[in-house]
Amino acid sequence: APQELTDFAERSLVDRFAVLDGVSEVFIGGERRYAMRVWLDRQSMAANQVTVTDIEQALRALATPVLRAARCPRQTADRSGPWRR
Repeated sequence: APQELTDFAERSLVDRFAVLDGVSEVFIGGERRYAMRVWLDRQSMAANQVTVTDIEQALRALATPVLRAARCPRQTADRSGPWRR
């Protein structure tokens, strides 16, 4: 997804390019940013019998009508990313 590419570039590439001689600024063209990022604590969720769906529904209930219609992707295949701790 475009947001994941932007996240990777910001976390892994910008600092590497910024320290090169002659580089004054690093600009990521066409970047896509997350509107919100949430890290979930599995142990705490299990202890409180809360599911990801429960949290997603609670966030949507608090959100504006535009955000309620937004898609919430879930990373299920790769558990090694920063969204899974």
